[in-house]
Amino acid sequence: MPGDVALEFQTFTAKKLQKHLLWKYTACACAGVILTTSSERALEV
Repeated sequence: MPGDVALEFQTFTAKKLQKHLLWKYTACACAGVILTTSSERALEV
């Protein structure tokens, strides 16, 4: 039983971490796109 609980906790933690990292990566990617787009627009003007 304790092994199952530990495994469940590990899986839960891994999923939570994955979600957090994915969100962080998505936010960084969006910021990068926005910065690139705005700097390209600035060069066009």
